Amino acid sequence: MNRRIFASLAAAAALAVLPSAAAQAYVAPGVDLEVTDTTPAPGQAIQVVFEGTTVGESYTLTITSNPTSIPSSSIQIAGTASSTKVAASDSVAWTVTLQQAGSYAAAITDADGTLLASSTLVVAAPGATPAPSGSGLATTGSDPLALGLGAAGISVLGVATVLVVRRRQSAARS
Repeated sequence: MNRRIFASLAAAAALAVLPSAAAQAYVAPGVDLEVTDTTPAPGQAIQVVFEGTTVGESYTLTITSNPTSIPSSSIQIAGTASSTKVAASDSVAWTVTLQQAGSYAAAITDADGTLLASSTLVVAAPGATPAPSGSGLATTGSDPLALGLGAAGISVLGVATVLVVRRRQSAARS
């Protein structure tokens, strides 16, 4: 009986303490995508660096806008909205300039068109407060240390209560 109670408590504690997984931009295993600024100002040049490439392979960076009413001419990767480079080392870098406010999706694909990494770039209108950098989603989950300390504190209080009750019952019998 005590084993079942202990197993149930351990399972409940594990579920309460495990942090939630945060939503992130996609990056394939074994590679890394770095963007110098995911919230640039209009006209500000940023670097998009893709690491973990194979020398001699082609990689394409494509930037698309949201809303689609933003013209492709406002996206510049060496003068275009899409650029392919052949890796000369273990990384490939592009300089990107986004001319208009809006949300942009950056996607890196290999020669076969397989998506290897993606990121969202948000260009704020001049004078507007830029959106926070990162994935653009709110951070979710919990602080496992605080939950663990709270659970430990409640457990100690429960054990202390049981011990006090047993002592009083033992003293009353004597």
